Amino acid sequence: MSEVSIAAGEVELAGELTMPERMRGVVMLLGCGESRRFSPRSVATAKRFQDAGFGTLLIDFVTPAEDAADRNGQGSKFDLEKLSGRAVAATEWLQRVAQSAGCGVGYFAMGRATPVALRAAAHHPDHVSAVVCAGGRPDLAMETLPKIRAATLLIVGALDRRSAESHRRALAYLRCERHLESIAGASQRFAERGALEQVAELATSWLLVHVPAFATALA
Repeated sequence: MSEVSIAAGEVELAGELTMPERMRGVVMLLGCGESRRFSPRSVATAKRFQDAGFGTLLIDFVTPAEDAADRNGQGSKFDLEKLSGRAVAATEWLQRVAQSAGCGVGYFAMGRATPVALRAAAHHPDHVSAVVCAGGRPDLAMETLPKIRAATLLIVGALDRRSAESHRRALAYLRCERHLESIAGASQRFAERGALEQVAELATSWLLVHVPAFATALA
């Protein structure tokens, strides 16, 4: 595990890169909102990916200064265009790491990071093999969804009816391999007992199928 700094326009993004031996792929966990890189939810999900043989990059797309300004009502840290641009820069950096290791790249995003991940995947359709988004508003990336080529899994809590409708609309716009999974008894943040673990298991299974296939295709 190593701390990394990635240049993204006018800012440096702080991240945590873990590269296990015999790595079969690299997953970038996009952090913003409640899913920051040091949050227990992000750390636990990254550990599940690592146990399956993936390298992980946990990265925050909002700087500490921006986070403080937003808390004080002086900023807008969820500027999708800005954050998606940073995600693209991080993807280009991670792609170089993945190519040197001979493996592909996947995304995992939750909540407010969902449209950021989808927009970034659309920007570089050949650089990302799989995308998993849990919760959030995928419809905020609606105009970019048809450009995504990565196999995309959307996960929603069955009790989160508003988000479920957003996910169904987004699914109809995707032209790649895609699937919508609903977790019974789960709400918007998957805070119920066992819900986050189900998200991690579904995500891991999807990534195991799709990320290695992309790496083979690049060989």
